[in-house]
Amino acid sequence: MNNTLEKLWSDGFVKIDQAVPASDLIRINESIKKLLHEGQVDWNLKKSYEANYYMLPPFTNQDWTVLSNIAGRDRVLDAALENFFNDFAISQVLKRVLGSDYLIWELSARVSNHNDSGLALHEDAKGELGISILLNDQLDNNGTTVFVKGSHRFPVSCRDSGVEEYLRPSFMSPFVTPAKGKAGDAFIFFKKTWHGRVKKEKGSPPSSALIFGLFPTGYNFTKFNIQAETLNSLPETLRLHLSSEQKNRASANRMMDDIYKSENYHHNYWKISPYIKKILDIGKKIVRPHLRF
Repeated sequence: MNNTLEKLWSDGFVKIDQAVPASDLIRINESIKKLLHEGQVDWNLKKSYEANYYMLPPFTNQDWTVLSNIAGRDRVLDAALENFFNDFAISQVLKRVLGSDYLIWELSARVSNHNDSGLALHEDAKGELGISILLNDQLDNNGTTVFVKGSHRFPVSCRDSGVEEYLRPSFMSPFVTPAKGKAGDAFIFFKKTWHGRVKKEKGSPPSSALIFGLFPTGYNFTKFNIQAETLNSLPETLRLHLSSEQKNRASANRMMDDIYKSENYHHNYWKISPYIKKILDIGKKIVRPHLRF
C-alpha cells in the first residue's frame, strides 16, 4: 500500500491492477449493459432535470453514453460495488487520502462511443478524488483518459495555464500518461491532476468504465438527493458513504489537504504559462473579429 500512496502523491494518479476480480467484473458488465440501454435520453435534455436529482436516466450523444448514480438500481451491482469499497487495499488508500469519513458524490458508468471527440485537459472540483475502473481492455491510447504527471502539485491551474483552452490532449502527448490497462484495472487520481480524454479514431469499438467521484468531509460539493428508500436498500459501506449527513469534524492527516499547501507545490516551467496564455488571449481577440463562421 505504501508504494501505491507514494506514487499517488508524486504523480497525482496511480494504477491498481485487477482491483475488481473477474467474478465481480462479469456481474458489473451485465448490470451496466442492461441499465445503460433502459430509457436512454438525449444529452441535450439533461438540463431539464434538477441538478441534484438522483435517479437520472442514461444520457447519450455521439460521443458517449453516461448513467450517473448507479448504486441502488441493481442489487447484484450494489454487491460488487460494496466489495470494491471494502477491499482492504482500496479502503486503506481512501482512508489515507480522504479520511475514514469520506463521502461518495457520484458513482457512474460511461461508454465512450465510436465517434468520441475527446475531452480537453482540465481539473475538477477542489478536494475531489476520482476513481476510474476499466470494464474492458484498453491497451492503446485510442480514446483513453490521460493524465499530466505531477500536475496536481503545479503552482498554476490547468485553466490559468491556458492548456485547457488552447491545447488538446493529443498535442500534449509528450507530457501525458494514458490510462491503459486490462478490464478490472482501476486508476485512482486527484481531480486536481490535469486530465482529459484522447479523441477516438473512427471505427474504433466503444470502451466502457466506471467513474467515481469522492470527497473528504469539509469540502464543498452538491449532494444528490437520494431517496431514503434507495439509501436504506444499499449495503452498509455504500449506505454510510452515500449518506447526506456531513460530519462535524474532519479526519486529520489527509493527503488531500496536503496537495493544496503551497509548500508542496512543484515550482517548474509551468509557472510561466499564465503569461503565455495572456498573449494567446490577446491574439484571439485580435483574430476572432476577422474570422467568418
